[in-house]
Amino acid sequence: MIRLLLAICLTGIWLADSCRAAERRVALIVGASNYAHAMKLAHPPDDARDMAAALRRLGFEVDLVLDPDRAALEGAVRRWGQRSRGADASLFYYSGYALEAQGVNWILPVSANVSSDRDLRFEALDLAAVLEQVEGYARVALIFLDACREDPFKQRLGTTRQMPKAGLAAVNAKVSGTYLAFATAPGVVAADGNGAHSPFTEALLKYIETPGLELTRLLSKVRADVEEATDNKQVPWDSSSLKGDFYFNPASADRISDEVVQIINSPAPGIDVDAVFWKSVDVK
Repeated sequence: MIRLLLAICLTGIWLADSCRAAERRVALIVGASNYAHAMKLAHPPDDARDMAAALRRLGFEVDLVLDPDRAALEGAVRRWGQRSRGADASLFYYSGYALEAQGVNWILPVSANVSSDRDLRFEALDLAAVLEQVEGYARVALIFLDACREDPFKQRLGTTRQMPKAGLAAVNAKVSGTYLAFATAPGVVAADGNGAHSPFTEALLKYIETPGLELTRLLSKVRADVEEATDNKQVPWDSSSLKGDFYFNPASADRISDEVVQIINSPAPGIDVDAVFWKSVDVK
């Protein structure tokens, strides 16, 4: 019986790998660090470069953009939107400053010169403009924002309109097939971190290439790591309208080693073959 299960499992994994090879996955990775009118951020360049490298290994066609001004950021998002047409998966990742004003979340390019909330439309990019480039065009739309850091821009904004104290506004995945992940909960700031990467991106990089790890489980692991790293001050938040499971790295046949196959074919006395098999395909 166990040999039949093994054959079925290997066949299913081979089919999954074949389908993955035929998929078209695209990504736009943006890291903003050298701000002209704000304190430089330490981690976005490495965050973005390493995310881009991981996604390339996972079969994504990646456009990596570092330190864009307003025009370069808009141009990159428009290119990404065009590449997203008909894609099986399309991902946008941003590391840098962002803020919320009047319920609108704004991504801030390095050229942003904001002295009033009225400047935002001309100096920043509305997150909704990013979403509309992909929602309904790619089968799966993935948005990852490591952009809830406390920023100096809010201190310069005019006081004629009420401004929130910190963080970004909640955004719901309204269009089917959309997944949104934020470095922390709405209205809360995220840490830039003291390690090689921000806490959120460090956890993402730790798990994103894990074979057979489904997206919601991936975020659960990321959430646990970030909470531990920040003494529970930062809790990654997500919103999903996905209709099925999504895997960055579907389990591959090579996860069932030749040694395991040998044990199943010619088990030694006292070996629990069923236990060996299921342990071999379990994702921790």
